[in-house]
Amino acid sequence: MSNNKWSEQKIDELLSQVPQIHDTRSKDEVFKRLQQDPRLADVKKEKRIQWIPPAVAVAAMVTLTVLVASFINNPQQAEKATSDMAVTEEGSADMAEEETFMMKATETEESSPASNQGINSSEKTSTMLVNQDSLLTAVYPADTKDYTVFHIGMVSDDAIVVPLTVLIPNRKIVNEFGDEKPTSLDLYNQYAAQLVEPALGFAEYHPYVGQFSEQQNQLIHKLPSKHDYDLSSATINSYDESIMETFYGYSQVEFQNEDGSQAYFDQVGSKKPEQLRSGNTFSSYYLYTNKQGKQFLVPNLNKTHSDIQVAMTEMKTAQSDYLKSVVPEGVDYEVRDEDGTNHIRFTQQLNLEQMDPQVASHLIEGILLTNGSFGDEVQFENIVPLNWNGFDFTKPVPSPIGANKYIWE
Repeated sequence: MSNNKWSEQKIDELLSQVPQIHDTRSKDEVFKRLQQDPRLADVKKEKRIQWIPPAVAVAAMVTLTVLVASFINNPQQAEKATSDMAVTEEGSADMAEEETFMMKATETEESSPASNQGINSSEKTSTMLVNQDSLLTAVYPADTKDYTVFHIGMVSDDAIVVPLTVLIPNRKIVNEFGDEKPTSLDLYNQYAAQLVEPALGFAEYHPYVGQFSEQQNQLIHKLPSKHDYDLSSATINSYDESIMETFYGYSQVEFQNEDGSQAYFDQVGSKKPEQLRSGNTFSSYYLYTNKQGKQFLVPNLNKTHSDIQVAMTEMKTAQSDYLKSVVPEGVDYEVRDEDGTNHIRFTQQLNLEQMDPQVASHLIEGILLTNGSFGDEVQFENIVPLNWNGFDFTKPVPSPIGANKYIWE
C-alpha cells in the first residue's frame, strides 16, 4: 500500500484543528436581516429551476468520485484532479449547449412556413432546382421532352439580369394545373415565390410587388403606390429586363397604378408600355460571372441589332467589366445568310478538342443563343470534330429555347 495513504485518525486530527465559527446574532436579528435582503425577494418572485443536462450531471458525479478517492489516497494528485474536473465540466457544458442549439435550429426549421412549402435553405433549393450535368448550359428542343419550360429573369447583386430556363416535369404540371396548359404568367405565379434566390446566387427580387393580370394578348402590372422599381435608372432597367426575360407569349406589358391609371416612375415620368419579345431580343450574348464565381450566358438587352451579322460582330468585344466576350482571343469568323440559315465560318479551322472544354462550350452556345435571339439556325463551317458534345455540325444546329438550364426535381 502507498505510504502516503492517510489514516482516519490523521483526518480526524486535521478536522479538529479547523476553527469553529460562532454567530453572536440572535435568531430574530438574523430573520429580520433575511427578510430585508432584496436578493431573497427576487428569488421568491421569480423562481428559476436550474436544469442540469444528464451529460453534465454524470460527468460531475464521476469526476467527484475520482477526486475524493484521489484526495484520500494521494493528496499530491488532488490539485490535478480538481483541474481535470473543471475541464470536464466545461466541455460537457459546451456539448450540452451545442446540442440544445442544434435542437432549436431543427425545431425552427421544421416549424418554418417556408420549410412547409418545400424550400428554406440552399441545400433544399439545390435538391429541387439543379444544374444539368453537361458542359452545355442552354436548353434545346430535344431537352423539353417530358418537361414544361419556365422562363424567369433573375437579378444578380451586380444588377445584371440573368435569364434562367427551368425545366419542370410534366407530371408536376399535370398535378398542379390539370389538363390546362399554363401560360408564362401561370407558371410565374405558381413557382417564382418558391425559389430561394440567394441560394442560387442572386439578389432577392421575386415575386414582383403588385398584381399581374391578362388582357387579351397583353399583360397589365398594377403597382402599389410605394415600390422600389423607380429608385434609379439601374432599378428601372433591371425591372424592365427581368420582365422581358420572364413573360413569354405576350405582346406587351402595361404599367398601371392600383386605380387603373398609368403608372408614374420618378426617373422617367409616365411608364409607357414595353414590348415583350418571347426570347427574340435581337441581342448578342456574353459571359457573366457573379460574385460567387458562377458563370452564366446573358444577353445585352441594352443593345438591339438590326441583323445577325451586326450582332455576331458585336459579341466579339466585351461590353463591360461584367459582360465578357465568349470569343477567345485568336478566334475569328465570318457570317453569311443562305436561305434563312446563318453560316458561321471560322477563318482558321477551329479544333474544339484543343480548347478548354468550358471555353469551347461558351463559344458555341454564345453563337447559338445570339443567332437564336433572331430565331435563326446555325450552320458551322471549318470546325472539327464534326460531332462534338452531342452537336452534329454536318447540318444546321437548331436554336436553343433558352439560356442557363436548370431542372426542377
